[in-house]
Amino acid sequence: IYINTHHLRDIERNWRKPKGIKRILGIGDSFTFGYKVPVDQCFLKILETLLNKDKEKKEWDVINAGVPGYNMWQYVVYLKNYGYRYNPDLTIVSIYLDDFYGENVSAGFSTRPKNRISIHKKIRLFNFLNNLYEKLIYKYRYLIGVRWLKSVKERREYFATSKYGKLLEAKEAKDIYVKFAYRIDKIKKICDSINSKLLIIYIPDAVQLNFPPFKKLNNIVATICKKKSIPFIDMTSFLEDSGNIKEIYLFPYDAHLSYKGHKIIADILFNYIKRPDMKNIMNFN
Repeated sequence: IYINTHHLRDIERNWRKPKGIKRILGIGDSFTFGYKVPVDQCFLKILETLLNKDKEKKEWDVINAGVPGYNMWQYVVYLKNYGYRYNPDLTIVSIYLDDFYGENVSAGFSTRPKNRISIHKKIRLFNFLNNLYEKLIYKYRYLIGVRWLKSVKERREYFATSKYGKLLEAKEAKDIYVKFAYRIDKIKKICDSINSKLLIIYIPDAVQLNFPPFKKLNNIVATICKKKSIPFIDMTSFLEDSGNIKEIYLFPYDAHLSYKGHKIIADILFNYIKRPDMKNIMNFN
């Protein structure tokens, strides 16, 4: 995985937007980052390729600011302190269910120097064998207890007894949803201040596909966006229409999207951006 000097999984970019270029900034977590797929198979990179296809010269920058583990407060902080510098014409924020959790814990970070690396960790052979072991454990972890990766059915059973089940069924504590709405509002205000249009998309977990009880969260996100006049696209139905769930997620190896899943999302975004009314809304030529 290549990380550029702006600490993103992307090619090198200048903060200043080149003349004649339209910019899209994509913010999200590991689904946006493209966890476990090559960089050219991430939906933002596919979108950039689609937008520049058949063009005499490049007209679009699509910046991948997805970071594994990020959630809503980090989206706000990133956009406020760094993302705005790209001067994006459109900001796409990708929502996944665990974005409803997580608090700003930066105040508790230690400022003490880190301990020195152990001598054995400097030995190349040790690191090679250790990395090989970790990869094997990761690849086959569903065989050693992580049953929620074995199949969608077992994952759904696991979710039903966890906090995620309560969240998806809209049974979590009210303040969880209130904090989420507050952060959506913060993101919108930042985008308004930099004259960037905002689009919220929802990327579902595999357990939500073709399972109505776990879709109540989608409706909450849609309602919040509607109240704040923010365009919203729920990718759930599009992924459902694609056919076999195993083809759009990486089960049992991983629960993230496959290339096919990323391609579906990229196609939906491409069609949305190229709508005739979007040219006027976003002042695109």
